Amino acid sequence: MEPSTSQALAHHERTIHRPDRLSGARGPLDWSNRPRPDKRYRGIEPIALPTDLPRSEAPAVSVLTDDAPSRGKLRGLAGLARLLFFADGVVRRRELDDLTLHFRAAPSAGALYPVEAYVVCGDIDGLSAGLYHFEPVTFSLQPLRDGDWRARLGEAAADPELAAAPATVALTGVPWRTMWKYGERGYRHLFWDAGAVAANLIEAGAAMGLPVRLIAGFVDEVVAHLLAVTDDQSPAQGGEMPLALMPVGAAGEEPPPTDPPPPVRTEVEPLSRESVDEPRLWQAHRAGDLSSAEAVTAWRSQLVSAEAEPIAKPGLPPLDGEPVDEVILRRGSTRRFAHTEVSREKLDWPLAVATRHVPGDLGADEHTHVTPYVAVHAVDETDAGAYRYHDSQLTPVGEASRQRTAELCLGQPLGGDAAYTVFLTAEVERLVATAGDRAYRSAQLEAGVVAERLQLAAFIAAVGATGITFFDEDVRAFFGTEAWPMMAVAVGVPAYAPRPGSRPDHTGV
Repeated sequence: MEPSTSQALAHHERTIHRPDRLSGARGPLDWSNRPRPDKRYRGIEPIALPTDLPRSEAPAVSVLTDDAPSRGKLRGLAGLARLLFFADGVVRRRELDDLTLHFRAAPSAGALYPVEAYVVCGDIDGLSAGLYHFEPVTFSLQPLRDGDWRARLGEAAADPELAAAPATVALTGVPWRTMWKYGERGYRHLFWDAGAVAANLIEAGAAMGLPVRLIAGFVDEVVAHLLAVTDDQSPAQGGEMPLALMPVGAAGEEPPPTDPPPPVRTEVEPLSRESVDEPRLWQAHRAGDLSSAEAVTAWRSQLVSAEAEPIAKPGLPPLDGEPVDEVILRRGSTRRFAHTEVSREKLDWPLAVATRHVPGDLGADEHTHVTPYVAVHAVDETDAGAYRYHDSQLTPVGEASRQRTAELCLGQPLGGDAAYTVFLTAEVERLVATAGDRAYRSAQLEAGVVAERLQLAAFIAAVGATGITFFDEDVRAFFGTEAWPMMAVAVGVPAYAPRPGSRPDHTGV
């Protein structure tokens, strides 16, 4: 990578995995200092969310394929609880020595879960207007502010429709949770995990006819203040940053403007004994901050003007009619693949639905900034090899083998054992040159959405999938591209029978 004045690109260069240097490697992990994966407030009485969630019988294959606009209304607190659960609720629990692991609907490397979710809403059936924090383990909301703050959020996002939505789910990232294991490269994980939560939220909404959008542009300082999150580098916390806003439900009447909210005085349980400060991570993040609604609007125009890949609408394959809810409950990272061939349909359809346009402001309609490259090992009617996926077609770019793909994936056998492994790439240097450092955030975020859609589609197609990491420069050289890998997903037939998750009334938490 050429020297650049961009803080985001400088971060990218520092966090590249190379065969002779793994980014962020810190030696043995201090398990006694492992950050807790959930945020707990002290002195706040939680609001228990209903566990009798509305059900959808809409077939998942139709939900992931159909781009028809949704105009449904949010069904009160129960409808909101359903969205939060299938976006990031606890679906499995595992006891490991003296540690209880709570696995959620959205994946997270190392089960570190660095993403937090907040709800900003007007009055809805069963819940008063206010700001709330979602606590997945107890399946509850912690009230942080009274009153209707949607107009303030809409102003920060330069988006009147967001202000008129009945509720907005705001996603934030806690860097220390991933830095504990992955060092500064953990910053990328914030957006990958947020993209996975966002993908689940979008598809869970679509299954109920609810419009859900992903908004990446907003005035950072205003949103952080409203959510009562800071970049506080205290030993116990390590800071928290807003990543995305997701309005849900059909827009109603726009609320009146409000004055800036007063500070919120809260006490939060420590994440760990101490955190490791990484000023360069925060510098890279702040370089993408937007300071006004006018700056938000200008950034969106720049991002739309950046060259992007056109997308093609996927067709409906003859797959099972299982609802989205059940697919999300079944979905889990595959840990072992059998060397079993899959049909070409189980490659074509997942790639097509994964790269559908993401509703929101990540770029121009019917376009994507993410280009998949695929290492094919065992797909019917398809030669083993390296391919570029473009306009619903695979174009050969070189040879591939299970051994070489595993080598690209840090030597992890999963990359080579899969029927095929997808490397999601973006031309981040060009994007940053066009739309500034914030475009680095949006590229990583979009890749996170595409990766989770790909994994959901794989489970619909009766195969399995898992996210996997890689040697950045080696992947570029292997496929002969100037784009940088953002994420990788291995897809194939599991070598075991995965255990499905449970709804909130059966999780035992």
